[in-house]
Amino acid sequence: MRSFGKRKLRSFSQTEARRWVMKIHDKRIRYADGFAIRSIFPDMDILESWSTTGDRRGGLPTPFVPENEIWVDRRFRKETKFLLEVHRIEQLKRGWPYAKVREYLKARLCKPGPMPAHVIRSAKKGRLTIRYVRGELVRQHLDPCFIFGGHDLVYKYIPAHEVWIDARQDPREIKYTLLHELHERRLMAKGWTYDKARKSASEARGSP
Repeated sequence: MRSFGKRKLRSFSQTEARRWVMKIHDKRIRYADGFAIRSIFPDMDILESWSTTGDRRGGLPTPFVPENEIWVDRRFRKETKFLLEVHRIEQLKRGWPYAKVREYLKARLCKPGPMPAHVIRSAKKGRLTIRYVRGELVRQHLDPCFIFGGHDLVYKYIPAHEVWIDARQDPREIKYTLLHELHERRLMAKGWTYDKARKSASEARGSP
């Protein structure tokens, strides 16, 4: 995932978080040029709110989102309702380990039954197969937290020697996502931990 594996949390209490989440549907939705924002703030996710920005402890900076707004990457506009529900649950479960939250989201939001056809096109990169996929289907059926891309050494649902790239992202961003995933996978194949490989990949990919 070219987003960053752990939720970004504003440092307020669980009670304050619940109070904010109760008013989530009253927030103003702004559809932003995510590619442009990530050229300045690389850690910007496809949905951000006041509860996840402006008070970071470590990691890359993000823009400050006003308390009464939620910003959605305009390339993912059609998924607004789904993404809001993911965000709502993440904030309610902010005291849980992220791995536990992720499994809860899968159980709560993923549709049952076989995965629909989701591969748009494929390409080869050495021994690896690059799949350009319909990310919205991956989120709805396999993993609500699949963002931008991923590979087999991180996600069990991705077949061996494959890298998946979300075709819904801005076409200008795809080359950076692919660079990130290939760099991260190469290091993990050498025995690097995910966190160290992810950090190195984020530094290597450049802007956005």
